[in-house]
Amino acid sequence: MIVAIVFAFVFLLVLLPLIVHIWALVDISGTRDEVFGPPWDNTKQDWLLGLAIAFLIPMGHLIAPILWWTQVRGPKQRGEPPGRPFWASSPRPPPPGLGMPQNFPFPGQAPQQQQQQVYGQPPYRPGPPY
Repeated sequence: MIVAIVFAFVFLLVLLPLIVHIWALVDISGTRDEVFGPPWDNTKQDWLLGLAIAFLIPMGHLIAPILWWTQVRGPKQRGEPPGRPFWASSPRPPPPGLGMPQNFPFPGQAPQQQQQQVYGQPPYRPGPPY
């Protein structure tokens, strides 16, 4: 009887989170890159790297699956984009030349002011990249 209780305790605290952790790695690696946002942002790579490092951190296999469950799996099932992991930096702006305006406001940023016309000439607008 005591052996069964010890086995259940070990299974719940060690093996079950480890199984969910591996499930999280497989789920994120099998998800299309477009689901995580634009290609220059690397949110999918941040999640994979964080989950891989969580294997080495004490109690990481207990915390990482909870974060995956709440920030990736849940929103993905609701059709929403997954959240950014807390260890990732703020969203990166797009590289120049991808067709987005330079003063494009990102979430949390105020729109930048347009350039004023100098001596009646329109502001400089760069053409397409060569």
